[in-house]
Amino acid sequence: LALQQARNRILEMRSEADWQPLVEVVLAQLRTLVPFYACGVNLIDWQAGTLTAHSPDLKGARFPLPPGLAAVFRQAREKGGYVYRRTQAEMRQCGDAPELLALQIRSVLDVFFSGGTLAVNSTEENAFSARDIQVLERFAQVLSEAHQRLGDLKSLEESAAQLRQAQQL
Repeated sequence: LALQQARNRILEMRSEADWQPLVEVVLAQLRTLVPFYACGVNLIDWQAGTLTAHSPDLKGARFPLPPGLAAVFRQAREKGGYVYRRTQAEMRQCGDAPELLALQIRSVLDVFFSGGTLAVNSTEENAFSARDIQVLERFAQVLSEAHQRLGDLKSLEESAAQLRQAQQL
């Protein structure tokens, strides 16, 4: 049911402005299934080396993707799946942001989808079970559908703008 509610929201998307409300629906549904401290959807621009974070607190904030983490993410993305840092030591080793460590975050899980990652974190070490990972992977599949729709909507908006410009000429 949670996945269906997210898919329904995808079908309602009409523009890029609908991305953040979709993310909030996904995160609210996910909260009912997986225990976490914080959660977000990160869109990754691999060429620019940036991460755009979407969460209730970070609504489209853009950050540089730390080089160490970018390397770990690239390897994991090629294999498909996820990157799970079970302890702060693993977080440091992967190059996670020092801000996470300062917040006493002790484990982080990033599950890949076509445009980035679905990320959850916890103040407990080794916080996420195999079942939690499976749930996140299913939500990541839905986010891939949403990301595809977002790309389609952007293309449609660009085509409409070009058509308007041609008509004006």
